[in-house]
Amino acid sequence: MIDEVGLPDSMGWVPAVLYLVMIGIPALAGCVMITAGVRGILRNRRIADIGYDADAVVVDNQQRSAGDGRISFRPVVTYRTRSGQEIKAVIDDAVSNRSYLTDTRLQVRYDPDQPDQPVTAGRGPRTSITTIVFGFVFLGFAALVYQMLSWSPFAR
Repeated sequence: MIDEVGLPDSMGWVPAVLYLVMIGIPALAGCVMITAGVRGILRNRRIADIGYDADAVVVDNQQRSAGDGRISFRPVVTYRTRSGQEIKAVIDDAVSNRSYLTDTRLQVRYDPDQPDQPVTAGRGPRTSITTIVFGFVFLGFAALVYQMLSWSPFAR
Protein backbone atom coordinates (compact mmCIF):
# COMPACT_ATOMS: atom_id res chain seq x y z
CA MET A 1 0.00 0.00 0.00
CA ILE A 2 1.15 3.62 -0.65
CA ASP A 3 0.63 6.43 1.87
CA GLU A 4 -0.33 10.03 0.96
CA VAL A 5 3.31 11.14 0.55
CA GLY A 6 4.07 8.37 -1.91
CA LEU A 7 6.17 6.14 0.31
CA PRO A 8 5.29 2.51 0.80
CA ASP A 9 3.87 1.69 4.26
CA SER A 10 6.75 -0.70 4.82
CA MET A 11 9.08 2.34 4.87
CA GLY A 12 7.53 3.69 8.08
CA TRP A 13 10.77 3.05 9.99
CA VAL A 14 12.83 5.38 7.76
CA PRO A 15 11.60 8.66 9.33
CA ALA A 16 12.20 7.25 12.81
CA VAL A 17 15.78 6.36 11.92
CA LEU A 18 16.33 9.77 10.32
CA TYR A 19 14.96 11.50 13.43
CA LEU A 20 17.25 9.43 15.63
CA VAL A 21 20.32 10.17 13.52
CA MET A 22 19.64 13.85 12.85
CA ILE A 23 18.22 14.80 16.25
CA GLY A 24 19.04 12.11 18.80
CA ILE A 25 22.76 11.73 18.20
CA PRO A 26 23.57 15.49 18.27
CA ALA A 27 21.34 15.95 21.33
CA LEU A 28 23.04 13.06 23.13
CA ALA A 29 26.49 14.36 22.18
CA GLY A 30 25.53 17.83 23.45
CA CYS A 31 24.32 16.43 26.78
CA VAL A 32 27.51 14.40 27.20
CA MET A 33 29.64 17.48 26.44
CA ILE A 34 27.73 19.65 28.89
CA THR A 35 27.98 16.98 31.60
CA ALA A 36 31.73 16.57 31.03
CA GLY A 37 32.25 20.35 31.11
CA VAL A 38 30.30 20.79 34.33
CA ARG A 39 32.22 17.90 35.95
CA GLY A 40 35.50 19.54 34.88
CA ILE A 41 34.48 22.88 36.40
CA LEU A 42 33.39 21.21 39.64
CA ARG A 43 36.70 19.30 39.79
CA ASN A 44 38.69 22.50 39.26
CA ARG A 45 36.68 24.26 41.98
CA ARG A 46 37.24 21.37 44.36
CA ILE A 47 40.99 21.42 43.72
CA ALA A 48 41.04 25.21 44.13
CA ASP A 49 39.22 24.92 47.46
CA ILE A 50 40.97 22.00 49.13
CA GLY A 51 44.03 21.38 46.96
CA TYR A 52 47.68 22.00 47.71
CA ASP A 53 50.30 23.67 45.55
CA ALA A 54 53.49 21.87 44.64
CA ASP A 55 56.56 22.55 42.55
CA ALA A 56 56.73 19.98 39.76
CA VAL A 57 59.55 19.15 37.37
CA VAL A 58 58.89 18.03 33.79
CA VAL A 59 60.53 14.64 33.22
CA ASP A 60 58.91 13.58 29.94
CA ASN A 61 56.16 14.33 27.42
CA GLN A 62 53.08 12.31 26.62
CA GLN A 63 52.28 12.50 22.92
CA ARG A 64 48.82 12.14 21.43
CA SER A 65 48.22 12.23 17.72
CA ALA A 66 45.10 13.59 16.11
CA GLY A 67 43.57 12.03 13.05
CA ASP A 68 44.91 14.75 10.78
CA GLY A 69 48.57 14.13 11.63
CA ARG A 70 48.93 16.75 14.36
CA ILE A 71 50.61 15.80 17.60
CA SER A 72 49.83 17.33 20.98
CA PHE A 73 52.03 17.13 24.05
CA ARG A 74 51.18 16.91 27.74
CA PRO A 75 53.92 17.22 30.37
CA VAL A 76 54.77 14.27 32.56
CA VAL A 77 55.88 15.71 35.90
CA THR A 78 57.15 14.54 39.25
CA TYR A 79 56.43 16.31 42.50
CA ARG A 80 56.32 15.62 46.20
CA THR A 81 53.08 15.85 48.19
CA ARG A 82 52.88 17.37 51.64
CA SER A 83 52.95 13.88 53.11
CA GLY A 84 56.25 13.21 51.32
CA GLN A 85 54.88 10.91 48.64
CA GLU A 86 56.69 11.14 45.27
CA ILE A 87 54.14 11.41 42.44
CA LYS A 88 54.68 11.01 38.70
CA ALA A 89 51.68 12.20 36.69
CA VAL A 90 50.51 13.67 33.40
CA ILE A 91 48.98 17.15 33.51
CA ASP A 92 45.96 16.89 31.21
CA ASP A 93 45.09 20.59 31.23
CA ALA A 94 48.49 21.69 29.89
CA VAL A 95 48.12 20.59 26.27
CA SER A 96 50.57 22.15 23.83
CA ASN A 97 51.52 21.68 20.20
CA ARG A 98 55.20 21.84 21.23
CA SER A 99 56.95 19.46 23.58
CA TYR A 100 57.86 20.54 27.07
CA LEU A 101 61.53 20.83 27.95
CA THR A 102 62.69 18.38 30.59
CA ASP A 103 63.79 19.83 33.93
CA THR A 104 61.35 22.74 33.46
CA ARG A 105 59.59 23.70 36.67
CA LEU A 106 55.80 24.02 36.77
CA GLN A 107 53.50 25.01 39.58
CA VAL A 108 50.75 22.39 40.02
CA ARG A 109 47.81 22.03 42.35
CA TYR A 110 46.59 18.61 43.47
CA ASP A 111 43.71 17.13 45.39
CA PRO A 112 45.04 15.39 48.52
CA ASP A 113 42.58 12.53 47.91
CA GLN A 114 43.79 12.07 44.31
CA PRO A 115 47.35 13.39 44.13
CA ASP A 116 48.01 11.58 40.85
CA GLN A 117 45.66 13.93 38.94
CA PRO A 118 47.20 17.40 39.24
CA VAL A 119 46.17 20.53 37.37
CA THR A 120 48.25 23.53 36.41
CA ALA A 121 48.05 26.05 39.25
CA GLY A 122 46.41 29.35 38.38
CA ARG A 123 44.69 28.11 35.24
CA GLY A 124 40.96 28.46 34.99
CA PRO A 125 38.57 25.89 33.60
CA ARG A 126 38.83 27.15 29.99
CA THR A 127 38.62 23.70 28.43
CA SER A 128 35.52 22.86 30.45
CA ILE A 129 33.79 26.08 29.45
CA THR A 130 34.61 25.46 25.79
CA THR A 131 33.19 21.94 26.09
CA ILE A 132 29.96 23.32 27.56
CA VAL A 133 29.65 25.89 24.75
CA PHE A 134 30.07 23.18 22.11
CA GLY A 135 27.51 21.05 23.96
CA PHE A 136 24.97 23.85 23.70
CA VAL A 137 25.83 24.26 20.00
CA PHE A 138 25.04 20.57 19.47
CA LEU A 139 21.78 20.91 21.41
CA GLY A 140 20.87 23.99 19.37
CA PHE A 141 21.57 22.08 16.16
CA ALA A 142 19.34 19.22 17.32
CA ALA A 143 16.55 21.67 18.22
CA LEU A 144 16.87 23.41 14.85
CA VAL A 145 16.71 20.12 12.95
CA TYR A 146 13.72 19.05 15.05
CA GLN A 147 11.94 22.31 14.25
CA MET A 148 12.75 22.02 10.54
CA LEU A 149 11.60 18.39 10.39
CA SER A 150 8.37 19.21 12.23
CA TRP A 151 7.52 21.71 9.46
CA SER A 152 8.37 19.15 6.77
CA PRO A 153 5.52 17.60 4.78
CA PHE A 154 7.08 14.22 5.50
CA ALA A 155 6.44 14.66 9.23
CA ARG A 156 2.69 14.54 8.83
